[in-house]
Amino acid sequence: MIDQWKGCNQPAPKKHDRLAHDLAMWLASPAQHSLGSLTWENFEMPSPTPGDWGSCRPDVFAIKATLNPKKWNPITYEVKTSVADFQSDIRSGKWKKYQPFSAYIVFAIPMHLTGKIELPPGCGLIVRYSNYWSREVRGKRNKDWTLTDRQWMNLCLKARNPSPWEFKYTTKSPVDNSETADG
Repeated sequence: MIDQWKGCNQPAPKKHDRLAHDLAMWLASPAQHSLGSLTWENFEMPSPTPGDWGSCRPDVFAIKATLNPKKWNPITYEVKTSVADFQSDIRSGKWKKYQPFSAYIVFAIPMHLTGKIELPPGCGLIVRYSNYWSREVRGKRNKDWTLTDRQWMNLCLKARNPSPWEFKYTTKSPVDNSETADG
């Protein structure tokens, strides 16, 4: 998988960024939903209050690609590649900043962390196994989510543009760089 970045004049992304990108590509795949999801990676979501420049930075943010607002269900995915990173996030309460604009908050982890973490109440879990993603815990739906005009415009301005190391979603694991029968 690292070979995909050779010759693009940029350093290969870190394990965390590869896992986040792999998740975003999987979510955007039409196989996951009739039109897939619109996804954003590692972008600043501004505070809903004008003049308040506080923000947070979801690893992956996804909205179903549909014109029906009742089906948008924005989901914030927090990617964690180590128990220490996960525990730090839980202690700091960072994940709670996503609640106002997320129908769901889901932690995304590689399979080696399965069974080593305890999810905060209401949060979901998605696990990257060697050649697929698996939604393990759905989490509780936040019915009070809202995206302000300011946040919608931010999403439009940060529309996903392919990076120099863009790749097509494969079943190749972004974590251990192993090949699979499908990849």
